[in-house]
Amino acid sequence: MISLGSVVQRLKPAFLGSSVHTCGLASCGRTRFGKWRGAVTLNDVWYCSANCVEAGLLEDLASEQNRRVSLHHHRLPLGLLLLEQERISASELDAAVQYRRLHPQERIGGALQKIAGVSQTLIAQTVAAQWGCPSVTSHKMPICREAQLPYEFLHEHSTAPMYWEPRGRVLLLGFLFRLDYVAMAAIERVLRCTVKPCILTEDLFRQVMLELSERNPRNAAIFPSRFKKDHRARIVRNYVEEIGAEEIRVGTGSCYQWIRLNQPRDMDLLFALPADAEPGVEI
Repeated sequence: MISLGSVVQRLKPAFLGSSVHTCGLASCGRTRFGKWRGAVTLNDVWYCSANCVEAGLLEDLASEQNRRVSLHHHRLPLGLLLLEQERISASELDAAVQYRRLHPQERIGGALQKIAGVSQTLIAQTVAAQWGCPSVTSHKMPICREAQLPYEFLHEHSTAPMYWEPRGRVLLLGFLFRLDYVAMAAIERVLRCTVKPCILTEDLFRQVMLELSERNPRNAAIFPSRFKKDHRARIVRNYVEEIGAEEIRVGTGSCYQWIRLNQPRDMDLLFALPADAEPGVEI
């Protein structure tokens, strides 16, 4: 004997198509037809209620933070690359290394600029060669205004949007000093885009960030405290209910967990994360 439930399951794709949703929480599994009040999509998974999306958020926040790993790449150090290219001498490299021991906050690139007169352009080009990506050094490049990212997330990850290609959803993302693959993955997940990285000079990076800070159109709420995952999930749920958000996107960088609420009002939530070893290589 054929049950009514099995008939509905067979007929609903043909008659209802995308208007049929099954809750993404395994312990719920309710099926709804058409637009359902209070339903929220979390990273493309549909949840039928605030209770279910909070439980789904708790699972997602935990899995996202587990994916947040430091990526240490074994690359030829910047100083040795410049020495191999005969851009600096061995004595200049030794002097820069000694300078860094006295000034531990200074990077080797900055030390070489002071000791050997190496230009920012050469530093950026050499770092780009380390990472196998292009460098952008021209200050004539227009500021990217299409890709809307929270300023604080960009600042803490030393990155800036340089160009947005809307048809292919491709973002040219500039980095200072090194690539941060964790931040790149977070941005790709939240914006549903493909990130193409490049390396910027310090002056260009500061110029772009200054312009971004002056316009900063995103409505962001920042939580500097180290909230536990269940607390974060409850905060997100409260904001979802307050603004009537219909979609949540979650991406975890090295410094912040970034949560974007979409429709009808867009809003960003940034949760500070415990400091880990930074991804990339020290230059």
